[in-house]
Amino acid sequence: MLRILILIVLILPWFSWSQAADIDKEYFSVAYVKLPSHPILNENERTYNVSSTIDETVGNLISETAISNDIQIQGFRREEVAPKVHVKLNLSSFLIDPQSFSIDSKLIEVKDDDGNVVRSYYVYRYLFSYKVRGGYMVENPFELKMENNLDRVEKYASDYFNSKQEAYAHYDVNKEEIKEEILYNFVEYVSYRIDDIINSAFGYRPYKTNAYLWILDSRNNPLTEPQKTEFS
Repeated sequence: MLRILILIVLILPWFSWSQAADIDKEYFSVAYVKLPSHPILNENERTYNVSSTIDETVGNLISETAISNDIQIQGFRREEVAPKVHVKLNLSSFLIDPQSFSIDSKLIEVKDDDGNVVRSYYVYRYLFSYKVRGGYMVENPFELKMENNLDRVEKYASDYFNSKQEAYAHYDVNKEEIKEEILYNFVEYVSYRIDDIINSAFGYRPYKTNAYLWILDSRNNPLTEPQKTEFS
């Protein structure tokens, strides 16, 4: 019995302290710059430029300015004359294989609540193969080998239509817009890849996030009020 009383006497002060020692959490914003793998230490030398060579089969569908403006190096200024980092893009060809054009059909079945087919019909879409050839090279002061081909060979599939005639008509009317869409998606893909590569190597990328600080919310803690005031 004496041992039990001693244990209770020891636990009660600890329980009282844990009740009083309420822990609070305060959120705050954190901003920092992620350093590149190959930093250019002299800020005046952090210059870059992006130039493009576009084949005539592509140039009438997408502008050179639209391509080059999508790529930027964080913490650098753009300079056309003697930049330290020079990104050179090329879009050499865009071809649609006319022999690959075809109409695909799909059976649609409408069922009732019991799972019985009450109506069925076909819908149609057109498909064709295309190839876009492109690549990049990055001239840099560290003589890093940064070049690659980014060719894309894929099959395009349209939405479904109610008849073959409707599918054919849609392509005839919208084929230029379809070509622009394909090229736009390709350029977006290339720009994203290159932007990530050159910023990892040279850029000073800013980041923002949220963090939190645990505060011992106790009247006996002299830091509680100053910490709360700091984050209020």
